[in-house]
Parts: sequence; structure tokens; C-alpha cells
Amino acid sequence: MTIRNLSSRTPEKDRESFERVIQNDGVMLAEECQKFCETHNESLETLMLKLLPLAADYSVANISNFNVGAVVCGKQQNRKGYSNLYLGANFEFDHLALGNSLHAEQAAATNAWMHNDSIKSLATSAAPCGHCRQFLYESSCGDSLPILIPQPESSIAQSNADYQAIELNTLLPAAFGPADLGSQEKLMSNNNQGINLSFAKGVNDSLVDLARLTAEQSYAPYTKNFAGCVILAEDNETYLGRYAENVAFNPSLLAFTAALSQMRMARKAFSSNRIKRVIIVEHDTQTSQRSASELLLGSLNSRVRLEWHAATLE
Repeated sequence: MTIRNLSSRTPEKDRESFERVIQNDGVMLAEECQKFCETHNESLETLMLKLLPLAADYSVANISNFNVGAVVCGKQQNRKGYSNLYLGANFEFDHLALGNSLHAEQAAATNAWMHNDSIKSLATSAAPCGHCRQFLYESSCGDSLPILIPQPESSIAQSNADYQAIELNTLLPAAFGPADLGSQEKLMSNNNQGINLSFAKGVNDSLVDLARLTAEQSYAPYTKNFAGCVILAEDNETYLGRYAENVAFNPSLLAFTAALSQMRMARKAFSSNRIKRVIIVEHDTQTSQRSASELLLGSLNSRVRLEWHAATLE
């Protein structure tokens, strides 16, 4: 993967720090954030905005040619009050319906979630679309989530010289949320909700068991379709993804899509020679991710077949 913006748009004084973000799969650790902000006398919010062009460079947007980046500030903090920053970008898939696309805000949030963190704030190059607003509303911050946008001053925003901060409830008034379907759960509020999955027959495969453990940390309060995915790349690196359900259903994120996002943040292309195995373990309920994942995999790599395993909820 070529990081175009690091050479063309990143100031020389920032490149060393940003190189470490690339090497760390799109994550800037809290200690690195603290060092950067103290050295350059800048706020964490300004750093988030500076990272947006780098985040957008991970984008795969062959259909729209519209590259979007997003940066999530994690909720966990070090002793000095600095958090990890998680990058994400939009991904579009050739030969599939547009609804299969992954939005940058979803990718950044997934990056944080897969590192067992949650969201304190989010920066993006433009106001999130309605799809992302609904997805983010499900998060543990919910309606109070600050969205940072590098745009001119707005009457609905708290602004300074670098950005405007708009709370999600301003962007999504009178929102439809989990409580409307009788759920008190929130995405990222607890990465282990006491979910235990097992197989009817013994499985002697460490990657299948890893997919089961990943499924146990997924979020599916409405259907109980807990699902986890493991991608084994050609270099034998593994990439994990959890299912993230949404009260509005359509913004729900497949476990396979989440794993692909993590693979891309590790600078791996979605080409046919990059993937050796794709394993999904799910609690097969009235809904299933099997056919949708097979369709997505088929668009990427016709030589690899999805390994699907049904699990029982204990």
C-alpha cells in the first residue's frame, strides 16, 4: 500500500510520528499523541485533524473516487489525559451493490472497538452522512458524541481556529435508538457481555476457535446473531472482525467487513492473492451473515471459499 499523503501533504516535522501510525496499523498510541502535542504545542483535537489526510489515504473508493478519512479519539486515557487515536477510511467493493460499502466513520470506530476501546470523540473531513450518524448513535457516547469538522464557523457548532465541534444529537435530532426496541445495551459499552458460544461437534482448529471467541465479543442485542470473523492472509497474519448490530438494521456492520477493514488498516490490499482463509462463526438465528459474506468474498477472491460454522448460545 502506498501512503501518498505522507510524502505529498504531511509537513516534514510530522512525518516521523505519522510513520509510526502507519507501522502500528492506523493507531497512534496515547504516549505518541502526548509527545507530539507537547512538542508542537498543539491540542489533541488539532492532531486528529492533521491525521485526516493520512486516514483518507487508506481509502478504497474506485466507484465514487471520493476518499474519506476519519479519526476516533479513544475513551481510555493515560495519566496525562491523552488517548489513543484510531484511523479509518471508506471502502467500496467492485461488482457489488453500494450498500456493501464501509464508511470511514464506521471503520475508525471499528478500529477502536477491535482494540477494546470506545469513542470519546470523532474527527472527519465533513459532517457524517445519515447512515453514519445512526451507526454512531448506537455507541456508548450516544447523542453527546462530539464530531470535529475542519470547516468554517457554524452557528450550530462550538468553534475555534482549527475545527468546529458538533454534538451528535444536533446532527441527529429526535433520534431512533436502542431504547425504541427495548434494549439498554450500547455498542462498545462492554466488550464482554457474558456471551458463551459452543459447537455441537468438537472443532480442532485454532483459527475457528479464535473466530468463536471473537464472536463472543460481538454486539447483537436485537437478533442475538453474534458473529466473529478471522481472515488468514497469505503471510499468515490474522485479522479479526466482530459483528456490530444497529437498531436501524441497515447500518449494521458484518463481521467479515469489519475484518477486511482491519486488514486494510494493516496496509494489505484486498487482492485475490492476499487471502488464504476466511472463517466465520455465528449464532445462526432468524438472521445470518453467511450469504452476504459469501457474496462479498466472491467479489474479492473466487479461489477462496468461506468457512462457516454455526455455534450454539449457552
